[in-house]
Amino acid sequence: MKYYLSKYKFDILFLNINTYEIYIETLIEIKKKYKIKIVNWFSDDSWRYSQQSRFYANYLDVSITNHPASFQKYKK
Repeated sequence: MKYYLSKYKFDILFLNINTYEIYIETLIEIKKKYKIKIVNWFSDDSWRYSQQSRFYANYLDVSITNHPASFQKYKK
């Protein structure tokens, strides 16, 4: 991934993190080194928000969800 980020100089990185495929430390490094906006779609927030999504939210520029209750939690 780092090769493509440095070669093509993207403005936005769109992810769909389902478990822990990407470490939070990696997101921090990407933001610092490449100055890119990171967007993630969390597809199962109805049950995954408390287990996973909430930990990633602070390290993303945009969190997308299909769960209304989780949407309200992201806003906070």
